Amino acid sequence: MEVFKSISKEDVKDKRVVLRLDFNVPLKEQKILDDTRLKAGINSIRYLLDLRPKQIIVLAHVGRPKGYDAALSLAPIVKYLKQQLSSQIKLVSLPEQLSNPSDSEIVCVENIRFYEGEETNSSALVDKLSRLGDVFVNDAFSVMHRMHASTYGISFELPSFIGKNALEELKNLDFSDPTHPFIIILGGKKLETKLNVIESLIDKVDRVLIGGAMAFTFLKAKGFEVGKSLIEDSFLGAAERLLSSGKIVLPKDVVCSTSFKGGKSILRDIEGIKDNEIGLDIGPETSKKFALEMKDSRLVFWNGAMGVFEQQRFAQGTKSLIEALKDVKARKIAGGGETIQAIKSFASLGEFDFVSMGGGACLKYISEGSLPCLEPLKRKQ
Repeated sequence: MEVFKSISKEDVKDKRVVLRLDFNVPLKEQKILDDTRLKAGINSIRYLLDLRPKQIIVLAHVGRPKGYDAALSLAPIVKYLKQQLSSQIKLVSLPEQLSNPSDSEIVCVENIRFYEGEETNSSALVDKLSRLGDVFVNDAFSVMHRMHASTYGISFELPSFIGKNALEELKNLDFSDPTHPFIIILGGKKLETKLNVIESLIDKVDRVLIGGAMAFTFLKAKGFEVGKSLIEDSFLGAAERLLSSGKIVLPKDVVCSTSFKGGKSILRDIEGIKDNEIGLDIGPETSKKFALEMKDSRLVFWNGAMGVFEQQRFAQGTKSLIEALKDVKARKIAGGGETIQAIKSFASLGEFDFVSMGGGACLKYISEGSLPCLEPLKRKQ
């Protein structure tokens, strides 16, 4: 793994630290529905506080607003942080903080995506952000693949360091020299988002277990009829090439229906899917097959649900996978996003040795070995 500039007391003591965190949590009517990422952010803030900075200025976002959107304000998050940290934290606008800096120990700038130029990495916004502090710490791994003003541009204007949480992500997602047997389990909707991961690891893994909707592109490439199941025709050739490795393990049976919302749930062998049916979960024989493949593994990486687990009738495959993983003695690592939601639906994050907070960033780092926002954080040799 590359050597990065990590924080020391000498770097931040008595200085104003601009800290980029990941607060992109689900909100409903100003209520936080999942605080997993906030807990990671709190750990980052506490770690920095122990290094005695003059002030911490937090930058973060929620959602994808187009300008100001009260429903995506960081106000409920700041309230949560105050309670957890037992500290006064001030929520400010960017212009306010620049013209009349707060003397509060911790300041949180309102949703950074409210400001024009964030996602285009505009030089004007980068200049404003760099004037907030003396040093910059990027601890928002989940957006390190985004070349935004608050993640990328600012790191060229201030002395910049990688955060403790982000460094842990890199250590745990480094599969350059894995222990064996090494198993990866991939699910979710689209093969497009996982294809690079499979291609980058296919020579390093012992088996790739594939469920979720993405499995049907592989099944069709293998010659099976899959009814109205999701197929990514442009990736059939890639699926066929990967199948030739002999390492891809596909479902034996699936739970089907004629509709996502209605219709009867029917268990089918993969050779028996009807023309009007959609595959929406892996079946019990597949669950047993996957459990057997994982049994003697020493390293497991999982990303993506095995079915539409948000609906109880299509949740058993994901639930069974998690139950099987509990019994596996291997080091277990899970990729973020939807996978976190799936784990928390049926177990606890503590069942895994490491759970990445990144979704797209996690997959991009595994497949490419770096992320755009990591480059300015590397220690020059």
